Amino acid sequence: MPLTVLQHGWFGTRNYGDEESAQIVRKMIREIVPDARFIVLGANQEFLARAHGDADELALRGDYEKVHALVKKADVIVYGPGTVIGDELVYRTDDLLMENKPLIVWGAGAWAPLGDDPGSLGRRLLRRAIGVSVRDEYAWDVVDNALCGYAGTRPPALVADPMAAEAVENPSAHRHAVCVSWHLAARESADVQNKVLETLADAMAAIGGTWFGVPASWFPGDQLGVDTFDNDAWMHDRLRQFIGDRFEFESLIPKSFSAVRAILAISDLMVTSRLHMGVPVLAGGRRAVYFGQEKCRRMAESLDVPGIYAGGYTDMTAESIVEASTAECRAVFPDRGLDIMRLFLERAGVVRE
Repeated sequence: MPLTVLQHGWFGTRNYGDEESAQIVRKMIREIVPDARFIVLGANQEFLARAHGDADELALRGDYEKVHALVKKADVIVYGPGTVIGDELVYRTDDLLMENKPLIVWGAGAWAPLGDDPGSLGRRLLRRAIGVSVRDEYAWDVVDNALCGYAGTRPPALVADPMAAEAVENPSAHRHAVCVSWHLAARESADVQNKVLETLADAMAAIGGTWFGVPASWFPGDQLGVDTFDNDAWMHDRLRQFIGDRFEFESLIPKSFSAVRAILAISDLMVTSRLHMGVPVLAGGRRAVYFGQEKCRRMAESLDVPGIYAGGYTDMTAESIVEASTAECRAVFPDRGLDIMRLFLERAGVVRE
């Protein structure tokens, strides 16, 4: 019987980084087991069908009966990629752990150190895993500390963020892109939001050139005003108000994730608070500036290019963004981890040496 892999993570939510990372993991496993079958659990049936149409079966996490039937069919569960290590994990993770199937955690990040509760869902996930790979050194420390002292557990493996496989190279490009995460509005006060957008506009004017607003997650154009949740395009429309007519700026609503990648390919600079909008640009040897979210700072430090992080929402300045845009960006990503994935599948007993 073909190997059946169940993927569980932040899928079916219109997020470029999470959805594309899941596809990249499938491509990797297919290099090892060409006839592998895939089951993908997620949040929205229509979007799962669009983003994961190559999978063999799809299911909504809320469909208990179907999910349990599919889990029983799986030979191994792959949890992630995405920012998944913490005390709070993706809905239905606890149910999957109860099935006692071989579990691989892949390409994980971390929000913050895990707490001291040995029974927390995050710690139980790590202890149950037959293998854990992480995308940066901060996540490595979080996982290693959480596993320390538990018999039979192994340290995590450091692998490239899966989105490094989306590397785009176009050294002749002369356009710039910006992506402001909707998290800015979700987590910060109106005063902080306005300061960040004004600072960005001033920095973009100082850098010069033509700019695109490129969302990592968005609604179709005819639904732009429906919701602000996980909708970067809404932030870019607000940014336009601070830009005025100082320079050319176009807020784009891509037709697909392939369109996002194509836009990144014609941009020689990405200024972003979205982690996965910077990774393909850096992996392609071009310039990126991170700001805002702490996970962006950790990624920059892990890649040994801390100079590209312009600061958090409350301490970034136009000057720090301009300075970061001229920093040396020779980021060196770890290996994508094909041999490590093969090792984990061998541990699961589903692939022979």
